[in-house]
Amino acid sequence: MSANTLLQRIAEAAAQSRDAQEALFAELQDYDSDLTEQMLEVFGDVGTAMTWFTQSATLGQEAPCCTLARGERQVVVDQLIRMEYGVYY
Repeated sequence: MSANTLLQRIAEAAAQSRDAQEALFAELQDYDSDLTEQMLEVFGDVGTAMTWFTQSATLGQEAPCCTLARGERQVVVDQLIRMEYGVYY
């Protein structure tokens, strides 16, 4: 499955059940385990992590999944690091 297809499915899962979100989180984990590990460290659980990943408009007024889909993984990682250490600007 392509990265864009996976990210599109994740965005659609935001409105679905917790089970659907967890299943797609597992697929994202297969795609990028370092990113999902960092998301869990920051947010503590899959549901909160997926809500941030699919709905938060913190990165240039778009959800992190959209930023990742454009190939800007480091922007998403940098945001997670800032949130983990409480650095906001």
